[in-house]
Amino acid sequence: MTDELHPEPADSSGPDEIAVDPTIARMRTALDEAARVEPGTAKPAAAPDRRRWIAAAAAAVLVIGAVAALAVNMSRDHAPATGPVPTAGTLLTGQATIIDMGEGPKMAVTLMTSLPPQGGDIPLTGFDWSMIDDEQTVTGTTWTNTFQQITGTWDGTTFTLAQPPVPAVTGVSTSTPIDQSCPDASAQAAADAITALDVTALHLTEWYPQVREGVCGVHVGAWFDTQELRDALDRVRAAGHDVQVQYVFNPVPPSDDLDLNWFVLDLPGFTSQPDRKEVCCPPLPAPGPATTIAWGDVNGLDQGVLMLTATPMVEGEPQLDYSWAAMTDERAGQLISEVVPGSGLPYVLPSQSMRFLGTGLAGYGNLRGQTWANGQGTVDVTVGDYRGQLDVLTTGSVEATTIAGQAATRVRRSGGDVVVWQTPDGRWATVTIDDRGLTEREDEIFAAIEPAPIPAEPTETTTVDSKPISTITEPTDDVVYRGNVGGIIDSGDGRGPMLTFFWLDSYPPQGGTLPLANFDWSIVDGEQTANGTTWLDETIGVTGTFDGTTFTLTAPPSPTVTFTDDVLTYGTVTPDCTDADVAPALAALDAIDHVALGIIESSDYRWDGHCGVQLAAMFDTEGLRTAIETLGDDAMVRIAFQPVQP
Repeated sequence: MTDELHPEPADSSGPDEIAVDPTIARMRTALDEAARVEPGTAKPAAAPDRRRWIAAAAAAVLVIGAVAALAVNMSRDHAPATGPVPTAGTLLTGQATIIDMGEGPKMAVTLMTSLPPQGGDIPLTGFDWSMIDDEQTVTGTTWTNTFQQITGTWDGTTFTLAQPPVPAVTGVSTSTPIDQSCPDASAQAAADAITALDVTALHLTEWYPQVREGVCGVHVGAWFDTQELRDALDRVRAAGHDVQVQYVFNPVPPSDDLDLNWFVLDLPGFTSQPDRKEVCCPPLPAPGPATTIAWGDVNGLDQGVLMLTATPMVEGEPQLDYSWAAMTDERAGQLISEVVPGSGLPYVLPSQSMRFLGTGLAGYGNLRGQTWANGQGTVDVTVGDYRGQLDVLTTGSVEATTIAGQAATRVRRSGGDVVVWQTPDGRWATVTIDDRGLTEREDEIFAAIEPAPIPAEPTETTTVDSKPISTITEPTDDVVYRGNVGGIIDSGDGRGPMLTFFWLDSYPPQGGTLPLANFDWSIVDGEQTANGTTWLDETIGVTGTFDGTTFTLTAPPSPTVTFTDDVLTYGTVTPDCTDADVAPALAALDAIDHVALGIIESSDYRWDGHCGVQLAAMFDTEGLRTAIETLGDDAMVRIAFQPVQP
């Protein structure tokens, strides 16, 4: 393991060649090793009562024999850290793989290249494999094939999730040339000084001599920024060594208050989905994200907008890319020639005909969003930092308009128009219409966008909660239901078309849960056919009746239905909820007949104060209600098909 933790950096083979960073070298070695491994057994299908309620597109299973070692560039520190040490309750975020070798899940940034892989450093609690879509299992070891963005707290021993992991944005930074003026002995002496420390107690992930990127000493990778690590590295620096520090987990930056200057759609027939929020900014690989800047004509954005994207390079000056809207190429060229580097801003445009609009990170920033739908299309609203929202002006014709009483710019384009404007506090807002059936109502929709202090609370609708509702909706052929499914499949085996919630990973895919009547492939788009199987592998909304056996369409399939009563949330892991606490409810789940009760999936549920189980069923039936009573006091239940309100 010593060589794996802090290998010697690769030497340059010639004076004009760039040295290979040790991290990249290990990654290449791992990938080469993986390529030599015989494909293993595909990930086994989960038990019917442990699957997540997701609509997975049909795809071939990709089996990777090992996970390549890939360190991501987080914060860097040459000098001693001056900020406060993150406390035990500090919310942290970082990127790591997850592996369980039979001792519980752990996080790792490096896995040994074997099949199955080996590794794992930091114990992970509040985690369940149902949260991950790309895990692989071989001979008792389960691991993620990709890095995950993981957010939670660290108590010095264990990392506790605060929200489910999500696939990480990862990359590999390119090394700058070796500093020929740096003596190898100096860098090696610095690395030896780190080796002499208690690297396990300090939670180091790697260290090696560093003679590039302005460092003539040692690169150190660590899981967390702790006072013990700071003290140890200060002693190394005091001995005359240059130290570069890279933390895997860093504090989540505080988010701006995005509850102000919010906007809602006040239009009958549209149902809101839960609001979403993105907090700026996730740790990204070096050299980091691009910077975006926009300038607009002083007479209005419909008279001209110039946008600059400055993409940083590991070496040399940033790459500058311009785009423009509502102006001629000749005018854009003249303005571009006037752009110069700035001091307060990275670049400035001194033209008297243009004004500065905003700057930020391309695609990153604090953002709040919400979607409304009516079965014919969707309306999406966002408010947040400038992150390139004006780029949409290049996608269609531009005209001035007003929205919510404020000056705005409308972009007319095929597929649905967009309105973008700046709020009084300097944030940027957008309204985007998916025009499936909404083309003739766009002016009405834009007029119905109104300011609101905070996103509206979801409208309460009928659901089965931990205490069953009082009015049962036993399926009968005279009740019209609406719900979402993962697609439609006809396997050619005589069953005919079937609605499905899950796909088995094969080609053609396999699936089929509920027989479907009054359906013809001509009423949908995008179906595929292979080896006698025809399928549509996208999430859709369906409306119809159910006679206890077959779902009969009463309307063509539509975009997904918005339900605002989902009883499951994933904000904070319930503390002190153990396997023993949920074991009785899980046993009760195992004892009931999932097929007969129309149960789609189920699992334990340990979030936001709950310590029990959850399940999703197709219909609300008396038999299901009776079964719920056996699951304990904390059983969260979702119903996929709900009656259409008159």
